[in-house]
Amino acid sequence: MLCQDCPTRNSCLKLCPEAEVYVDQDALIVHLPDDFHLTKMEVQIVRLFMHGKTRSTVAEILNISRDALDKHISRMKKKSDLIDL
Repeated sequence: MLCQDCPTRNSCLKLCPEAEVYVDQDALIVHLPDDFHLTKMEVQIVRLFMHGKTRSTVAEILNISRDALDKHISRMKKKSDLIDL
């Protein structure tokens, strides 16, 4: 949920984790080889980890289960094994 959908937006004193990620997304550019493709969800996961979020927090922010997050991470690891970083 971003600010426009948040029920406390008019009394908010700081950005929530989701808004922080959105605001900082352009600063978190990861340079990967051209043949290394991430899905939109995988990019969000990487960005949240780059912000130092834990797996539990990432799953909560993205509104997915820990099992689903672990599957995404497993797929990303398999992708990275296929290329020479």
